[in-house]
Amino acid sequence: MEENLEKHETVIKANDSADELLELIRLDPKIAEYRTCDIIRIEEARSGSWSGVRGCCDQSTADANAAAIFKSFLEEKIYQNRHLRYINSGHGGGTAHCRSHGGSWGGGGRSCGGNLRLQCWAEFTPFQ
Repeated sequence: MEENLEKHETVIKANDSADELLELIRLDPKIAEYRTCDIIRIEEARSGSWSGVRGCCDQSTADANAAAIFKSFLEEKIYQNRHLRYINSGHGGGTAHCRSHGGSWGGGGRSCGGNLRLQCWAEFTPFQ
């Protein structure tokens, strides 16, 4: 498992934030059964890009791509850590960049594209 995590530039650390733990307990009271040191947090920066003819710079396009990037991260981490119990996940703010090029008289067509970098995380605990 450790080799896979290093391969994906993943950081594993124990959750030591009391505020985060209280929020988790509020969302799922069963989490109160776990000690803070039993929670394994996996963090990873993910990125993605898209292209098209129009609409690439719309907020809805960036949101849809952020959702797809996060879904891919979460599915992969749940599978890689299937021997652990999934607790919670989320992502921090992302950084998006967009470009749009209009058509020209020289025959160039319209095009646009964007890319996004997103900090994702997932928390697991051993089955008890």
